[in-house]
Amino acid sequence: MTRSRTWGMRGVAALALAGILSLSCLGLAGCSDDETAPAVAPAGIPGADLGTAGLRDYYVDVASARSATVMVYMCGSDLESGYGAASADIEEMLEADLGDNVNVVLETGGASEWSFSPEADPSTRQRWDLEDGEASLVQDAGEGTMLDEGEVADFCSWAAEKYPADRYLLVFWDHGGGTIGGFGYDENCPDAPALTLSQLRRAIEASGVTFDMVGFDACLMATVECAWAMEPVADYLVASEEVEPGDGWSWTGFLTQLGSDPSTATTDLGKTIIDDFSAHYAETGEEGTTLSLVDLRETGRVYERLSTFLDEAADSIRADNGLFTTISGARSRARSYAEGSVDQVDLVDMVGRTGFEGAGDVSEAVASCVKYRSNTSSGSNGLAMYFPYSEVSQYSDVRQVLEDIDYTEPVAFYDYFLSVMGSSPTTPGQGLVSSLASAQVAQNPDTAASASSSSDSYANGSFSSEGWFEDLASEFSYQELPDELELAWDGSNWVVEMDDNLWDAFSDFQITVMQNYGDGYLMLGTDDAYQVTDGGDIAVDFDGEWLSIDGSLFSFYCDAPEETEGGEVRYSGTIPAILNGGERVDLVVSWPTASERGDGETIGYVQGFRMSGQSYVLGRGLGQLSVGDTLTPLFDHFDSEGNWVGTLQGDSIRVSDPSDVEVRYEDAGDADVLFWGTLTTAYGSQVDTEVLTTR
Repeated sequence: MTRSRTWGMRGVAALALAGILSLSCLGLAGCSDDETAPAVAPAGIPGADLGTAGLRDYYVDVASARSATVMVYMCGSDLESGYGAASADIEEMLEADLGDNVNVVLETGGASEWSFSPEADPSTRQRWDLEDGEASLVQDAGEGTMLDEGEVADFCSWAAEKYPADRYLLVFWDHGGGTIGGFGYDENCPDAPALTLSQLRRAIEASGVTFDMVGFDACLMATVECAWAMEPVADYLVASEEVEPGDGWSWTGFLTQLGSDPSTATTDLGKTIIDDFSAHYAETGEEGTTLSLVDLRETGRVYERLSTFLDEAADSIRADNGLFTTISGARSRARSYAEGSVDQVDLVDMVGRTGFEGAGDVSEAVASCVKYRSNTSSGSNGLAMYFPYSEVSQYSDVRQVLEDIDYTEPVAFYDYFLSVMGSSPTTPGQGLVSSLASAQVAQNPDTAASASSSSDSYANGSFSSEGWFEDLASEFSYQELPDELELAWDGSNWVVEMDDNLWDAFSDFQITVMQNYGDGYLMLGTDDAYQVTDGGDIAVDFDGEWLSIDGSLFSFYCDAPEETEGGEVRYSGTIPAILNGGERVDLVVSWPTASERGDGETIGYVQGFRMSGQSYVLGRGLGQLSVGDTLTPLFDHFDSEGNWVGTLQGDSIRVSDPSDVEVRYEDAGDADVLFWGTLTTAYGSQVDTEVLTTR
């Protein structure tokens, strides 16, 4: 099986991979050894300037500041207990020259182990003062979870009272899940939910402290919704659109810069944070990093223009139902984050793909609002947006959070968008295919793999009990779709004949592959192995081979392919496995692009792993395999009627070279292999092909 096809429309990844315990990358040494403002070549892109007309004044008079207090709310989690990442960052802070007028104070907790100080007690929350290269324990804040808005409020008010200053900066340190997942994972209180955007806002408001800058040394928090939530309590936001690598921020440089001049412009501090961050990961070879400095005063302008854009898009779709595929297609193809698992896409990239009126106004506002950003990730423009699409089961909860922060205009559009999707007629079930799709989700919800895509959540009636849902079936014109797609053999491949109607509705196409096992089946997984023929049909690129590592078969679940800056396609996906006989992990696999591969064989490589879980709070970076690690394949087992029976383990393999774990397509074995294709439409409906057997 090859991994190449003509690039056309891009589907959406339907995997709800969470990785609540995702671990950091190796290499936690300080990112900067400079004792002054770092002499790092600028690595970012400056923003534009739409002027200040209509904007509020800054809350903080930075130019007149003679003192500063930096507050770090550090929920260490497994990042600290597993890799000492929090302690490593504390060491970076201690290396900074803070001068006489800058205070750095921490609250630590949420980790089962701490290594930066003998006084660090994992059983309680502690507050520290960093001074003269030493961390001094100042207060025991008591037992309890770090994921408590009251605790956040108390820390901020306590720090401001004990260390009064002319300007305050607040940084949240831990895992992050963006708008859908919020902030934080407490290892000591694993059942404590993450702090939502509304809770974070309320906590800071309750503290009575207004901040010059709020930062997130955490994943996925550079969203327009997060910026909107922070606008009433701060002037600037520093955060990442994408999952952060394990080392997180570099702390020494910007703290030293602030120590040398407490009135340093926040834009200059933000540039230092971003340049140091980018320079460090350029050295380590980490690709696709993102970090942004957002002027929160301008968030209102982005909100207004985005709201106008979405309102007019909805009006256009009501007038011409065919335009729905334009916005749905743009959403499915836009630059997404965390492998599509948190329903976040780059704001500028998404609106720009629609071609709708007002997209340019939104992009202009974002370019001005984002004052500086990394220049290391294609399609990332500094602010992501939540747009419910694949994780629609979470929408009602997220919707409440957005209403709590008065982010109401886009919510009205999402209500309409999902009502259109949810009112779409579904195709009849097809025996085994339908049974397998529903059984795996309903009976085995913890699996990292799913035989069905997220569009199952759009089935008729799934939103009918929600107050926001409007049944549009009688008002909206949907394309008529066949009950089943036929696969025809053209002498080389199985081909799905596509007409204009199918292409107009097209969003994604994947194949599902199973193997006979006793009286039932083993799920091998999903793949997007298809090509578009010269005649405009879909040729299924499947020849009975499946993924293997060191000759052992593994199940595999594809992500949506990603378009690179050069217009090539990068393929990726996940392999569920047991690591060292203990924890279940998702191995993250990526294939080189055609130009990277050259004339070489099509081989994928394991980039690392994430722990499997059900939270939307994602860990920074990927855990890395070590020499001698064992990987045990996992396969979902179904009976002959398509009912899920359980999860079976295959033969384990041992890792000999963790930097070169190859994934190849090899013969799936002697047992019959079954496969079928599934076309997902822009409305979330699915049409399956017939089930075929390779031998």
